[in-house]
Amino acid sequence: METSPGSGLAGVLNGLAAQLGVPTNADTGLEDDLEEEDQVRRPVAQWTVSEVCSWLRRGSLGAQGKPLLEAAHSHAISGKALLRLTDETLERMGVAPWSLRQELLRQVLHLRIQQEMEDLLDITGA
Repeated sequence: METSPGSGLAGVLNGLAAQLGVPTNADTGLEDDLEEEDQVRRPVAQWTVSEVCSWLRRGSLGAQGKPLLEAAHSHAISGKALLRLTDETLERMGVAPWSLRQELLRQVLHLRIQQEMEDLLDITGA
């Protein structure tokens, strides 16, 4: 039984990806020449400390995110460590405001979901 690209699991994943802002193969132009290497997104788990710090700098936390940036740098938080952060870990790292910890954890959860969606899209060929 054949299914169209927009139906079945691939269709569901593409719909979720669109809601989360995750590019699908059709959106990324994989059939075309690859874009410059620095524009290709690496999996979060492979990010270096420098890439984590860049992500924090570009984030929506603005000036209030400075303690996060300092903590990430001083504790050498790589992408793999970023994905494993907990409220307790952030508190031990000296990130005092509860609201700041919660906002970072929300953003990290979004990164996890994006990464999982990209992985599922790769698996399904969507």
